[in-house]
Amino acid sequence: MKVTKGMEYRLLTNKMTAKDALKYSIILWKWLAKSGAKEKALCDIFDVSDMSADCALCEYVAQKHDNECRMCPMYGQWLSENGECGSFLEATVYEKWDYAENIVDRKFYARMMYYMLKRRYKEIK
Repeated sequence: MKVTKGMEYRLLTNKMTAKDALKYSIILWKWLAKSGAKEKALCDIFDVSDMSADCALCEYVAQKHDNECRMCPMYGQWLSENGECGSFLEATVYEKWDYAENIVDRKFYARMMYYMLKRRYKEIK
């Protein structure tokens, strides 16, 4: 997937769809899987700096669903049993990536995220 004209606009307005959010996330996690980077900033990939979240999925949920996490396109996919992907739950793939102590593990978990996102992207109409 490539960054296309207009993606930044949709990212910063209420025009983003669930499929857009997944597409941004796929691009980001592919980059993380290749680089092994620890930081996940869409600002490094897209020309945006005015997002309320570091995650396109969280940004979509904030824009469209008043921060209701259960409306995340990945809800039930990589989230924990209580629906969270955030900083308390070391058992999720996201948390394994976040707490990875070396680049090999970070790349591995980022690649897992990337493939999970791609699968979900194909499922959404």
